[in-house]
Amino acid sequence: MPKGFAGDTLDVGPFAQLDRRIRAIEVAMANPSALDVAELLTERTALEHELAALAARGRDVRAERSRLDTVDNMILSNAATLVARAERAQGMDALRKQVTPPEDHWWWWLDDQVAESRRAMGRRIVALVVGAAALVLVLSALLSRFGGTPEQRQAAVYSSQGDQRVTQGDYVGAIEAYEQSLEVVAEQPEVLAALVALYDKQGKERDAQVALERLATLVPEQAALESSLARAYELSQECELALDHAQRAVAADSSYANAYLVRGSALECLDRWDEAMSDFEYASELALEQGQDTLYVLARTRLGMLLQMSGSGMPSMTAP
Repeated sequence: MPKGFAGDTLDVGPFAQLDRRIRAIEVAMANPSALDVAELLTERTALEHELAALAARGRDVRAERSRLDTVDNMILSNAATLVARAERAQGMDALRKQVTPPEDHWWWWLDDQVAESRRAMGRRIVALVVGAAALVLVLSALLSRFGGTPEQRQAAVYSSQGDQRVTQGDYVGAIEAYEQSLEVVAEQPEVLAALVALYDKQGKERDAQVALERLATLVPEQAALESSLARAYELSQECELALDHAQRAVAADSSYANAYLVRGSALECLDRWDEAMSDFEYASELALEQGQDTLYVLARTRLGMLLQMSGSGMPSMTAP
């Protein structure tokens, strides 16, 4: 951080001082990897107090607030760099303990924002990986059953649209797309499972029950049924319910590899990463033993992604 960043003693008015200090931050943020993070955050807090004091005296601070908003965007866009630099010193938590900042001074919690950003990115990647893998499996099953008919292709288009809308949080649109898919090809377990979860999420209990009854006729094996529901609930961001169904799948058949895959995914959704990695590891072991190549690759991919995000070593495999 350049010296003269704060504490300027020149005999100038408050707005001139503000201009100089905000300009100092703007210049310093051009090279965030060289900043003194504690000094940056302390100065950002001081500027906030000064701006509030001027506004309380009836002064027009809109221009200065706009510039400070730009500075804030620069801080946010470089949050990962700033947090890494702080961690090489005493760490963000130690800085907070020294200052005890108010909760609305978000810049003192950049490490939380970086962690949440990484988790969100990981979840988006996971959703894409799982969705792509599931789509491949569904398409393969449909091609095998219907021989690539025009109806099969149209149903796949609708179900793919439903998957995309779920990941975007458009649950009403997803329901519409899935229902259209079922109108073309009625026997689609993954689509029915998705509708069970979405109907439930939207409070449509009767529709959820009807969809569940139809699903149970297509998937009579309890472990497979519960696994499909676990995945559907997770994709609709109902992580606790996803874990409940995954636990039932494991209880129904402790040798069913996919049950551990979906349980690991639900645990990851709940940020229980160590448990999730153990389940992914065990799912891959079972899949390898059972010759389930696609599931093995998916489990190892999920494990590798989570290891990369957590920066940990390989987990030790735990018994189910």
